[in-house]
Amino acid sequence: MFASNREIFFLGLLGFGAAVQAEFVALHVVEITENDLGLSEYALYAVFDDPGDEVLTVNTGSIATTTGFFHNTINGAGQSALPFTSAMNAISDHPDADSFLTVGLSTGDDNETALGPFFDLNAFLFGTMVDGFWFNANPTNDQGVAGLDGLVLLAVFTPLNDVAGMPGVVTGNVTIGYGNPAIPGAQFATASFITPAPGALGLLALAGMIGRSRRRRC
Repeated sequence: MFASNREIFFLGLLGFGAAVQAEFVALHVVEITENDLGLSEYALYAVFDDPGDEVLTVNTGSIATTTGFFHNTINGAGQSALPFTSAMNAISDHPDADSFLTVGLSTGDDNETALGPFFDLNAFLFGTMVDGFWFNANPTNDQGVAGLDGLVLLAVFTPLNDVAGMPGVVTGNVTIGYGNPAIPGAQFATASFITPAPGALGLLALAGMIGRSRRRRC
């Protein structure tokens, strides 16, 4: 995960019921870099309060930007939908700037994230919309497990700047399918996010939500 990242915002949950579905806490957006292109890059995480929760699928209602997504094109536009391998990053013009989708991993090494059959790849690569779903093609590899920090990386978005030189805004809503060995069957949670946004209040609220959820489970 992006351990040294500067946290800027989360926009929380929600809409799903049932007491057994309390493991998903929120979506969390982190600014991970300011690169030599002058672009802001954001990582989108799912936050869980149980380290055993595992993301299996991510289905979008829609994700869009006001300016379009920047994609690192040195390897061809099609390489920019999923995480680069280390080798790709090594030869990239701007290895710290890209837009891609993932379940749990920030590089392409051994990453088994796959796009759904009706994913609108052209809209993502050449337009402003992410429409479709992506998933962990091999759920037994544990790449989508939340772990002790409770975070699972879902995507990295780098919006282009607007005419004033300010970063474009990314908005969206997703439905996350996840599992837990302690709970039979798949669970689903829907949440929305926006970037950029004020950080301090969001981070305080996130800490409070995790704390309350953990107390409910005790």
